[in-house]
Amino acid sequence: MERIYKYLETNKTLHFFIIAILSTIAYSNSFYNSFHFDDRYVLLEDPIIKHIDNLPIILSDIFNRPILRATFAISYYFSGLNVLGYHILNLALHIIASILVYFLAAFISKEFIKQEDNLNLFPLFSALIFALHPLHTGSVTYIASRSAVLAAVFYLASLILFLKALSADGHKRYLFHFSAWLIFILSFGVKETVASLAFVIAVYTFIIHRNGLLSYIKKHGIIVSAWFFILGIYILARYLMLTEIAPIDTRIEEGILPRHQYFLTELNVIVFYYMRWLIFPFEGPHADPDIPPETTIFDGSTILAVLIIAGLIAASFFGRKRWPVVSFGMLWYFITLIPTSSIFPIGDVAVERHVYIPAIGFSLAAGYLLARAKDKISFKALLPVYAALFITLIYFTIASNFIWKNEITLWEDAATKTPNKIRVLNNRAYGYYTAGDLNMAERYYKELLERIAGTVP
Repeated sequence: MERIYKYLETNKTLHFFIIAILSTIAYSNSFYNSFHFDDRYVLLEDPIIKHIDNLPIILSDIFNRPILRATFAISYYFSGLNVLGYHILNLALHIIASILVYFLAAFISKEFIKQEDNLNLFPLFSALIFALHPLHTGSVTYIASRSAVLAAVFYLASLILFLKALSADGHKRYLFHFSAWLIFILSFGVKETVASLAFVIAVYTFIIHRNGLLSYIKKHGIIVSAWFFILGIYILARYLMLTEIAPIDTRIEEGILPRHQYFLTELNVIVFYYMRWLIFPFEGPHADPDIPPETTIFDGSTILAVLIIAGLIAASFFGRKRWPVVSFGMLWYFITLIPTSSIFPIGDVAVERHVYIPAIGFSLAAGYLLARAKDKISFKALLPVYAALFITLIYFTIASNFIWKNEITLWEDAATKTPNKIRVLNNRAYGYYTAGDLNMAERYYKELLERIAGTVP
């Protein structure tokens, strides 16, 4: 058993193979799942992506996610409306993101973990938790959510290049820094939520710097400021050209909450929905959860959410020296949710793709704790536990993919979870309509109209 452990912990090529093959198994039943929901907006109803000659036009529209739209144009060029090509590319990007999580964990291990602790499986465990987590079916299987997966690839690549710059010397140091900044700039062409990377870098350098604040500013101030300078230039340019900082959710003309209600609601979402989905990912997809808006800070659940968030942030800050990996993972989770779960209202108050990048922090912390378990229990005893955990994650990911099979399976599942949400009921009826089952479509549209009439005073 010791020989197996030594071989497993030191063979990085085997690690990459395990990540790729297990990810492929987990998503093997998703390759022919149909287009869904927002796929109509980003693919079927976007004429410009249907001609590869339009790539220069797409890329010149710098504030309309040009790099993401370019990947859809390329997918359409090779696959047309055949879903297989779209799913294969989504999965390939997810595997790349998972391998980048592996490299990130390896860098963190060198910085935060003592060599004698011998936690060589920490990067593998973190990458596998991220790669196989059922919550990610809402980003990987849902074609339009390629935005989250591709953004994570850019996000992680930029961060890893920055970490390489910290340990490099001479001209390589400057090359890595400029490469990291370039990828950060390009990442805004994928998704605006990458803005949080500047804050993640500030927190990381703060955790690794164990001296006083003035010493931290002297050593890291210029480099960290460069990231915020780039972010500031992007925000200013976006505001001057579009008169907006956060993108407007054009899919939903009405029903977007006011800023204060959205913020209060998101406090609850961060704790009681996203955290629960990460820790207990056994409910299947959360395509369109029905979450009541919060109107006052004095609501019991909101007060509890504030206390939990404040407590975890405080624990991360004060425990950063003893548990730096866990502290960084928790702070990552909160920081990367700021663009979607703060004061910038969007139509979906809770959606799985918003947790794709935050889940990296969860995966780092969970992978570290799994690796540390062998300090108390022998690897021989833990091996079946590790295997059972990853098999369970694969099982529930496959089960979620079955629900994402088509519009009917997805919205029937959503209707059982949120039977009173109008949008869910409308999408269920529309799913039957597009499938050609006019009798069921008529039945559910009538039910929808009766439900709407019953809510009108």
